[in-house]
Amino acid sequence: MDKQKEVYREEAYELLAELEISLLELEETPDDAEQIGRVFGHCTRSRDQGRCPDLMILQNLLTT
Repeated sequence: MDKQKEVYREEAYELLAELEISLLELEETPDDAEQIGRVFGHCTRSRDQGRCPDLMILQNLLTT
């Protein structure tokens, strides 16, 4: 079980790092549809992986 938690955490940190990079890039080019898609992709993957409430809130903010 501990190994599963470790793998989950590693994947979560990787997803958050990718999301952070994508958000920073989106800040530079807010009209870039491809970049918006990447951000949504990261949020969806993160949400599906752990059902993280903070990421669901972020995703809702980005869609409004």
